[in-house]
Amino acid sequence: LPTGEIIEIGGKRRKDSSGYSVLRLFVGSEGTLGIFTKIYLNLVPEPGKVADLLVPFGSVNEAIYAVPKIMTKSKVLPVAVEFIDRLSVRYCSAYTNSMLPYQDDADAYLIVQLDGKTKEDLQDTYEKVGNTCLENGALEVFVADNKFASEKIWNMRRNWLEALKVADPYVSTGDVVVPVSEIPAMMEIIETVSKEYDVDIPCAGHAADGNIHPAPMKPTDTLPSEWKSLMEEILGKIAVA
Repeated sequence: LPTGEIIEIGGKRRKDSSGYSVLRLFVGSEGTLGIFTKIYLNLVPEPGKVADLLVPFGSVNEAIYAVPKIMTKSKVLPVAVEFIDRLSVRYCSAYTNSMLPYQDDADAYLIVQLDGKTKEDLQDTYEKVGNTCLENGALEVFVADNKFASEKIWNMRRNWLEALKVADPYVSTGDVVVPVSEIPAMMEIIETVSKEYDVDIPCAGHAADGNIHPAPMKPTDTLPSEWKSLMEEILGKIAVA
């Protein structure tokens, strides 16, 4: 800093705040806020082949607990690990007029994107990840190794917010960041708040980053004029829990 003070910014998680990104703020300031004296970079190999896995789980806890195991036991660094819960899938299914496998049985899904230098490397990678997921409670593992199948898998997640807005124009999303190991506890808090206020709160997020987006839906018997303050109260209760 200009004062001579040394601070550390950034962290091991790709996202570690829900407010300003101080790291990006400093990078964008081009030396006017301070200078970098030491930089740690995470280098990843350039991808060659890509595959996506759709993994249904019988419970949210099983889905989230599988995330760190994918990286530690499988020794794989996924390109992305997305999470979507049963309620979200219900709204997305109505919006896209499509169904996911195990939709009646799964409480949560992981969408895992993997890459590899060759087709053989990629197959070895997704077999490792698939086996790890099955060992940790996955109902099944579906592999998409072509563009059409991948688009079908990602369609639900990409249309998540739009699907919620069609169902409820007054929906608003929160942005919660916790350690990956704390996501199950956060999901329990969200469920408790949902029951307390008698509102649907579908959730999706970037599971590998510990980033969850709760989206309270306005009850039909609540006036729009009343909803803004109620919604802020709900998201506030989740944020400070």
